[in-house]
Amino acid sequence: MHKGNEESGFNVKRFAQAVLIGSGVSVAGCLLILLAVSGIILSGNMSEGSSGAILMVVLFISTIGGGFLAAGRHGSRFLIVGAVQGIVVFLIICLIGLIFYSNFLPSHGGVQIFLSGLAGSISGAMLKNRNKKTGPNLRKKISK
Repeated sequence: MHKGNEESGFNVKRFAQAVLIGSGVSVAGCLLILLAVSGIILSGNMSEGSSGAILMVVLFISTIGGGFLAAGRHGSRFLIVGAVQGIVVFLIICLIGLIFYSNFLPSHGGVQIFLSGLAGSISGAMLKNRNKKTGPNLRKKISK
């Protein structure tokens, strides 16, 4: 008789740890890059009007790293890990926006933020696990 989920292949604790660590890395990376970009905007080298597009690009890039890390820590079910990690990053970014900016409205650009985070985290998870199904052993079996 098995003990809970240990032998079923899905461990909720490991899943939650992977998602939270990946989300933390994504948000920290995003905030650090946005801090540098805000310095560039304040110095006058970039217009403030492009900040929405910059947020999408920075969020996409940082969630690629978080999705890569989360999928590496969990191992199996990498698409689910990446999707949940993207949703958690979206919620954290919206929470930060609501706390620190009085005129923040998730309805203005919220869908773009959500899709950027989701696409980045799933892409990172897929990058981490791209060779698991077509590894060298499977290629040898197919060619025979």
